[in-house]
Amino acid sequence: MGWAAKKLELKGFLVLFDEAENVDLVQYRNQFKKGWNFHSGLVLLSNNTKSLLWEEFPYTTSGYIGKETGLQYYGFRTDIRFAWRILSNLKHVFAFTPGDLVNEPPFDSVKRIELEHLRAHHFNKLLEKIKTIYKEAYDFEVANEDLRNFEFPPHTRSFIKACVEAMDILPPRRYAMSS
Repeated sequence: MGWAAKKLELKGFLVLFDEAENVDLVQYRNQFKKGWNFHSGLVLLSNNTKSLLWEEFPYTTSGYIGKETGLQYYGFRTDIRFAWRILSNLKHVFAFTPGDLVNEPPFDSVKRIELEHLRAHHFNKLLEKIKTIYKEAYDFEVANEDLRNFEFPPHTRSFIKACVEAMDILPPRRYAMSS
């Protein structure tokens, strides 16, 4: 995809993963292992790891394991790899909740942006931004007095969800159509 994007004169291909840790290790060990292997391969591909082009992956008791990367390869064909070309023109953004998984390779070595909880005064700004986006998406406005009857949770994710749900359930007669 990155190669194709570059051929179309784009800068590359970006993949966003929200809740990337969302496979339960205890109940779904096999899926977790495959998912983690996939994420690891994507990180190495985004970093243009050249060994993805040529590494050997002989069969072991654990399957076909890459000698250089430790990645598990699937199937019997030796021409199916994680990389087709280097430079991959591929970038990824992974959103994780805090926990042990982000301290494991390959994620322990990637650039991180850790989000902090919003302060109370930021919630009013966030509400105004949500109202602006809502107006652009649905072509009507929500008045602040209509929202005063709702109690919004103090956590960012819950706050955003509650704001949108409140705007969704307000009766249409309350909306002032934009001109």
